[in-house]
Amino acid sequence: TPDRESFITVNEKLSVLNDRATILPDARGVSVSYLSGTFDLALNCGEELEYVDGGNGVIEVTPVNPEASSLAERNVFRIAKKLLAPNAPQQEAKLQFRRKGFSEVYDEDCLTVVLEKNDDTLEGMLDFNNETYGYDFGRYIDGTLGTYTVGEGKTMALEVSESNPWIRLVRSE
Repeated sequence: TPDRESFITVNEKLSVLNDRATILPDARGVSVSYLSGTFDLALNCGEELEYVDGGNGVIEVTPVNPEASSLAERNVFRIAKKLLAPNAPQQEAKLQFRRKGFSEVYDEDCLTVVLEKNDDTLEGMLDFNNETYGYDFGRYIDGTLGTYTVGEGKTMALEVSESNPWIRLVRSE
């Protein structure tokens, strides 16, 4: 392991966050909403960083300006996070970075991303996944497919073609 006394941290001043991302109190990562979103994370490190892996298939990481003249600008990464399906629990992803010139990834060069749970719930035959956010029954279906309950403070709207109203929304008490 390298003789490093510092962890990489999020640079709050240079990062460009949206309203769906907040920096963790120790600056060793971010917490992000279950909604999709894109933001730029600037990382504090005395050496140039390269993104290696992580994100659990939900997060994509790309360098914003790898050819920039300053180290601070080269250590800015665009984070694109997918929408998490209903019933998705809170989970953590570890984004692995490597200091340029090193072959290994070390814990001090990793950031935590807390993926906040989707508080919408879905019960019944429907089961959306986080890969395609869709569901294929593989056969003809009819009847009640499921109950979708929106999280606190949310409402649900439904738009369907008048010529083919194959789904309906019923308010429950």
